[in-house]
Amino acid sequence: DKALEAVKKLLISDAPEVRKSVECPFDILRLVAGIEGQNLRTIERETHTRIDVDNKYDPCVIHIRGNDAKVADATDRIQRLMEEHSASLAEETLDCPRHTVGIIIGKGGTTVR
Repeated sequence: DKALEAVKKLLISDAPEVRKSVECPFDILRLVAGIEGQNLRTIERETHTRIDVDNKYDPCVIHIRGNDAKVADATDRIQRLMEEHSASLAEETLDCPRHTVGIIIGKGGTTVR
């Protein structure tokens, strides 16, 4: 890991470092990141950037560091992943009479789980 970091620093050391942050809804973060973060690691490796995720809040924040062109490339790739996975999520709000809420949710929320 230290050797990989040293190589990454050498690759991006010729240009000033740029930092960019991209907000990502928590609901799709695992899809964007991939299994064990593989999608983000691939982007990081191919664009010679450093990508870190702060998932303490919703939306999560993906931090990208590197030279300007490479950060722009990584940002585009991440945003494309977010768009692809956002389309797969659907949300609909339904109004229901107050007296039916308990019936719909079920005892202890068993119906909506």
